Amino acid sequence: RGILVQKNYIETHKSENMSTSNSLQAQLNDIKRYFGADLQRMEEEFKVQVNLQKTENVRLQQQLTTLKGEKTSIHQQVIALQRRIEEIEEEIGHE
Repeated sequence: RGILVQKNYIETHKSENMSTSNSLQAQLNDIKRYFGADLQRMEEEFKVQVNLQKTENVRLQQQLTTLKGEKTSIHQQVIALQRRIEEIEEEIGHE
């Protein structure tokens, strides 16, 4: 009779463990679904931000190229004006 009680006790615990295990697995699946969707959303937002940053980088690079060209042009104009000032100073000096 004691063996029968122990057997029933063991079967009850097995059943409880199985139920707990199934419940924990269900909770784990819920957590995976929740965070999976969240993670996917964040990844998509990150990709959008990366593309925006790439576009901004191209725009800034083009602006930098334009500014360098303008700087070179201004520098050449300054040199030409310095030469012209020297020519005028020579003309004034000879008069």
